[in-house]
Amino acid sequence: MQKLFDDGHLLSKAVEWLRSDDSLPEVKGSAALVVGNLARTDENCKALVQSGVVPLLIDLVHWKGDEEICCKVHTASLAALRNLSILESNRLPFLHCGVVDTAIEALCSPAATVQFNALGVLRLASTKQVEVCRHIATSKGTLARLCELVGQSSFSHIQLEGGRLIASIVKYSSSAEVVKEVEVCGGTKCIAALLEAAPLVIKNEGVIALSLMATIQGSQR
Repeated sequence: MQKLFDDGHLLSKAVEWLRSDDSLPEVKGSAALVVGNLARTDENCKALVQSGVVPLLIDLVHWKGDEEICCKVHTASLAALRNLSILESNRLPFLHCGVVDTAIEALCSPAATVQFNALGVLRLASTKQVEVCRHIATSKGTLARLCELVGQSSFSHIQLEGGRLIASIVKYSSSAEVVKEVEVCGGTKCIAALLEAAPLVIKNEGVIALSLMATIQGSQR
């Protein structure tokens, strides 16, 4: 895959498909898959963002049409944005260019694959980013929607990713207001559920978030 990236032809073609008004939605979805697969290293992610694919992917997430095609196109676009969010230097800019809000809107999709990738974008974008965390937490209805997904989804990956996102918001916002809102929405239970997760690193995320919540709440008394 790196050889294909270095060659440049595949990326050029993917961008061409994403830009063209004549490309079928399925073709644009395939182009988004190409972008996501190319976003495997920090240098690749930088180059992909510089190529101008981000606003094209955002537009694709907002595309409306046949339900089945929408699901595939939206999933591919969000998966690409998720991979691009792995690079830390992309995270804050993604708040200001609309990636974060696009992912928040996608949480309301009925498709589990779209929900999961939207959660992935938000969790990665919020990691070590105070401003992003506080934006997500104060976006109307978002915390409640996250808790709803964790509590009601039949997909364990969505439950886990949603709980990790809430834990990330608590950890990196370090805000009493955010902690209070998390508690009101039922987020404490969502974070506590991480303690039952198999991977130790995920259990630790839950422990850290719950400890911070207790410390912040204790300091307010």
